[in-house]
Amino acid sequence: MLDKPSGVDDSGADILTPTGLHACRLTVRERYVPHTLAARRMLRTIRPVARLMTHDMFHGLHRRTHG
Repeated sequence: MLDKPSGVDDSGADILTPTGLHACRLTVRERYVPHTLAARRMLRTIRPVARLMTHDMFHGLHRRTHG
């Protein structure tokens, strides 16, 4: 992880895992490490919004791929 001007190091991975012949599971892993009090407060504020956006993205992907 590289130190960012925002005071937050972050990393993420999108993982596709086969679950059958024509199926897979998409998993998203995100990690944030705040280095300042301001960064910690910012993450505390935006984390619920980011979680909701990720959930909505997965729901949309599922809806489009399963008709």
